[in-house]
Amino acid sequence: MQARLKQQGDVFVVHLIGRLDVEATASFRKACLGPLAEKRIVFDFTELSFVGSSGIVAFLDVLQMVALSRKDGVCFSGLGPEFAKLVAATPLAAVALFSTATDAARWMESASTPSLPLDGPGGPPAAGLEA
Repeated sequence: MQARLKQQGDVFVVHLIGRLDVEATASFRKACLGPLAEKRIVFDFTELSFVGSSGIVAFLDVLQMVALSRKDGVCFSGLGPEFAKLVAATPLAAVALFSTATDAARWMESASTPSLPLDGPGGPPAAGLEA
């Protein structure tokens, strides 16, 4: 798995690319909890391949730690059906979902307080995504 970072206004879009694997999770965690620690982040799953359970628990743990540590918010875009089901079964279900990273970044830029509680309802529904 690779992560490509793009800044859109005050929001950082992390495009996740390739196959999810255990080896990438440690460096992913370090990047998310280090340089991006106080940033608004959109995680874009559009180009991330789900390849079974290898590394998924550690990956979801990192996403949950990131979501809990953000003062200014986190949201997801481009979740495929497999990732959507996994996210829905965790506390990450409260994170706002969007069809595109552009829509997610625009929403975060326009929201005065984009943070979402992990124990409450999710954000605006993503077009084309089913629960």
